[in-house]
Amino acid sequence: MGAYKYIQELWRKKQSDVMRFLLRVRCWQYCQLSALHRAPRPTRPDKARPLGYKAKQGASWTPLWGSKSLEFLLGWRRFHIQTF
Repeated sequence: MGAYKYIQELWRKKQSDVMRFLLRVRCWQYCQLSALHRAPRPTRPDKARPLGYKAKQGASWTPLWGSKSLEFLLGWRRFHIQTF
């Protein structure tokens, strides 16, 4: 089995100890970040690949956390892809 199959299995079994620990650590990390930050890679690579994500140099993925007014003000969607 490849790595993507193991990741998919983890996401299917959300009550497992590994997944609960992983979600707790990620939740803590997200709380430490600012509302707008640059993510180096997607948190779910198994789901991102079928949706068209490719690791390319110069592309970034920026999740927006916070109020909807910030998203409306900036005119961005929740996940905005920037290319440089």
